[in-house]
Amino acid sequence: MDGRQPRLHAGIAAGADEHPFAPEVYARQFRSTSTHDVTGDLSRLDLPTLVIHGDADPLVRYENGEHLARSIPGAQFITYAGTGHLPPLEQYEQFNRDVLTFVDAH
Repeated sequence: MDGRQPRLHAGIAAGADEHPFAPEVYARQFRSTSTHDVTGDLSRLDLPTLVIHGDADPLVRYENGEHLARSIPGAQFITYAGTGHLPPLEQYEQFNRDVLTFVDAH
């Protein structure tokens, strides 16, 4: 989180403090993200796909979002300027409009 929405981020951090994950959960998540690669399967997807990515995401590089959208045939890619890792929370009104527009079109 990039600090552009301090109250939102403080609320998320407070929730994480109240309900922390056990260390083994983090370990399993790390193992799965480092060993589970479906990149080669993306070109076989045959369904409407919307990829939304914040250009200020400190966790997932912007280029990863671009690559994901390019790898899925016909995918639509939307960039949220100044948005971090949580577009549905950080830009909820725009996010909802974009998703509803996409769903209505498909």
